[in-house]
Amino acid sequence: MTLLTKTYNQNQGGSAHEVSSTSKKNGHAQLSIQIKSTHAQESAMPEELKRQVQKNAPSLYELFDDTLRRKGEAQSVTSRFVDEDILEVEGLSNLTLHSYVLEAEKLGKKVEYIKTLTVKISD
Repeated sequence: MTLLTKTYNQNQGGSAHEVSSTSKKNGHAQLSIQIKSTHAQESAMPEELKRQVQKNAPSLYELFDDTLRRKGEAQSVTSRFVDEDILEVEGLSNLTLHSYVLEAEKLGKKVEYIKTLTVKISD
């Protein structure tokens, strides 16, 4: 499952830089520059232990829901699935997100941090 908090999404590989083409809008040129950076964190858990731990573990969504309840944010966070395994979230605190990531790591999950920054320049 991938969590989207505003501009986060799932991606493969290292850093990527993309520049959109210049377009005309109402007779004025505009340019949007999009910078994506990725940091992957592999699990240090041995494969055999990972299989044992994950065998009886809750799903990632159940783990997320449990984390929201434990942190007292279940009522203040809104979420919706935008794809089969992408959950878009609003109102989630950084502390709760970090707690969830730590719980996923305890299950031997690989964690990737993907950040997208878009700068739009126009008249």
